[in-house]
Amino acid sequence: MDSVLKAVQGHEIWVLAESSHGHPRHRVAGRVFYGHAMHPDGLADISRLKAFAVGPDRERVEAILEEGKRDFHAAVFTPEQEGMWTLAVEYDIGPLVVTGDGQYKRGTRRDYPDARQAAYYYQYARTCIPVGHHLEHDQGRCHRHEHHEKEGHACCGHQHAHGSDHHEEFSFAGHQLEIAVLPAFCRKGDDATVEVRYRGQLLPEADLGVTWSFYEKGDYPCRVKTDATGRARVPLRAEGHWLFHVRHEDSREGIEGEYDRKVYSATYTIFGVR
Repeated sequence: MDSVLKAVQGHEIWVLAESSHGHPRHRVAGRVFYGHAMHPDGLADISRLKAFAVGPDRERVEAILEEGKRDFHAAVFTPEQEGMWTLAVEYDIGPLVVTGDGQYKRGTRRDYPDARQAAYYYQYARTCIPVGHHLEHDQGRCHRHEHHEKEGHACCGHQHAHGSDHHEEFSFAGHQLEIAVLPAFCRKGDDATVEVRYRGQLLPEADLGVTWSFYEKGDYPCRVKTDATGRARVPLRAEGHWLFHVRHEDSREGIEGEYDRKVYSATYTIFGVR
């Protein structure tokens, strides 16, 4: 099966910084992966990707997409100033159907009138990349809980995340579905506060999938729902890069005779928790 068609089953894009930080007026890049739960499976169709970066003063610059050969493409930009930059990627997969005999195909109900399901798939991915040195000392630190990690359970979610212990503000890029995480810098044993928004509004009861790069199994080991404020607190109990994922379906955006709903996914990564 074409890996892109696996979006029906739950594949998503994510973007991960190429290194821990960048430098002003130099190449800064994020690696754009496609697969599931931090396990790459093929490449996203680069012709359907677009990317941009947002700087500390909310300035927006274009990111150039460089085609990859194996597991990822690259989204590249050149920041002019120091500070925390957000790299944002969008993937317009388009309409996909499951035919009457169970095959996955590109197209709509016009192409496959007997389709079991038809939906339009659109995906978002974000990460934050510090540009310059010593930014961690200028940013808030995560709230830390001193309890021991249980074997096989490196994270577990807390639905109630009111009263965050840091003083940063959540930053969003204007995506239809979006995840933001605070603070920007975390270490093993810290808690991260996650907020999910859809169309700019808080999204309660969103099902967050959470994993990290050293987790070997192919699905999300941690699941947590956002609370009434669209937030959840996630303890980071393992070293590695961390990935947060949410998927949201909206039947109000269906088009009669073409597809029944739009299916959005959004991911957010944290680089190098140690």
